[in-house]
Amino acid sequence: MSADPAAIGRGTDVAACVRPQPGAPTRPERLLYGAVVMASAALVLTGALLKPDPRGYGTHEQVGLPPCPLLRLTGFPCATCGFTTALAQMARFRWVDALGTHPFACLAFAGASLVLLRAIPCLAVGRCDGLVFRSLGSGWCWAACAAVYLGSWAYKALAVVLTR
Repeated sequence: MSADPAAIGRGTDVAACVRPQPGAPTRPERLLYGAVVMASAALVLTGALLKPDPRGYGTHEQVGLPPCPLLRLTGFPCATCGFTTALAQMARFRWVDALGTHPFACLAFAGASLVLLRAIPCLAVGRCDGLVFRSLGSGWCWAACAAVYLGSWAYKALAVVLTR
């Protein structure tokens, strides 16, 4: 929304001068953008506030969550083992360690950081080209994320097998 500066101050009703900007997100879009920003901020803050566990997994236990039952029962990591630890390593710029701990968490942290850098100005100004959100809504983005996620789990399982 913008006001016509020439009309303001000449007795014209300010509300009549306010027009929607071309390309401005609708209210439902802004709510969606806000939700994505909040989720991204939660992911980045989780990494920043927790101390990475030196074992490469178990950082989530700092917030009261139980240890991984699959790892405890079988000795093999679940698909999310090491995710929180890798987030904490990424927040401390220990990218190589994070990549070795959980590759998908590196992608998630980087993606969340980019979303924050791109979406916060969009929400503040009210104009958005929608690049980030169009990407999030595309099938290729989710397919690539699923492939990296499953690849990360295979990598973790292979690392366990090779170290035994």
